[in-house]
Amino acid sequence: MTPPPQQKPQMASHISPSMSAYGRSPSLNSPTCTTDDIQAAKYARFAGGLHWLRIALNLVTLAASIAIIVCAALSLRAYSDSYSDAELLLPLWPLDVDLRPTHAVLGCGIVITILSLIYLAAAFAPLVSIS
Repeated sequence: MTPPPQQKPQMASHISPSMSAYGRSPSLNSPTCTTDDIQAAKYARFAGGLHWLRIALNLVTLAASIAIIVCAALSLRAYSDSYSDAELLLPLWPLDVDLRPTHAVLGCGIVITILSLIYLAAAFAPLVSIS
């Protein structure tokens, strides 16, 4: 004798039976969704929400990095526009101004912006499934 085929467990405790076409007696058909289907739907909803949360955080990071680039670039532009050589009697800036931190902030902002744009492109690219 062969054993009976195993079926997925049915979840009928919280699902009310559907009514017949006339609405008089409930039908005796089993529910169409299984516990695996319900868990898969919950996981898909959670994964979708997590995906959009990651996109939102990436957009916030992108906006912040663009603001950092603009602020650093404006300060460097103001320095280069108002800097004069030592020949003038009253220089606006001291001779030994260190611009390395400003250049570092500008470089980090550019790198973060590029990586955020790459992540956005990868997040909306279609996935290739190998099955």
